[in-house]
Amino acid sequence: MSIITAHGSIPLESLPLREQMQILRTIGLPVKGTPARRKPPKKTSLQTATKAFDETRLTKPEALLLAQMRQIHLPEPTPQFFFARLSLGRQWRSDFAWPERMLLVEVEGGIMPYRDPHTGVYRERGRHLTISGFTEDCDKYNAAAMLGYRVLRFTSQMVTDGVAIWTIQQALGEVGDVGLGTT
Repeated sequence: MSIITAHGSIPLESLPLREQMQILRTIGLPVKGTPARRKPPKKTSLQTATKAFDETRLTKPEALLLAQMRQIHLPEPTPQFFFARLSLGRQWRSDFAWPERMLLVEVEGGIMPYRDPHTGVYRERGRHLTISGFTEDCDKYNAAAMLGYRVLRFTSQMVTDGVAIWTIQQALGEVGDVGLGTT
């Protein structure tokens, strides 16, 4: 058996034994003395992009939004969807996604009021309000847009008020009365 290269053919026997075995395995032939190994089937992008989901790990606003989606029978979202893992190799994920409709939903959290001990004035703080946190969010949302996703961002108050579910319903084209009993 010979290996054909750009510079001609090379007899397989002239290569070191380790390379011979590697070539034979690569083309799918079993190598004597070693078990034939099959490659596992490639995962689809959706399987690779999603993570095992545990509803108990949702924040309160995320759990409320998921309950609202189910209450009005919206298509089930993919939670914790890694939207840039395959294309950009990044670990960014959105809270909820409908990948087939290129729609991502983020419930922004981590904005907490606190009392400044020096001035006594109440302020807000959280990861999203720091320079690095805000910059990382910008990178994430810009990447999503460049990949063709529509990104909907909501505060916990928007979830509570019903604004988030109404907006998602409109974006999915599931137009109708939300009917959650909120004003």
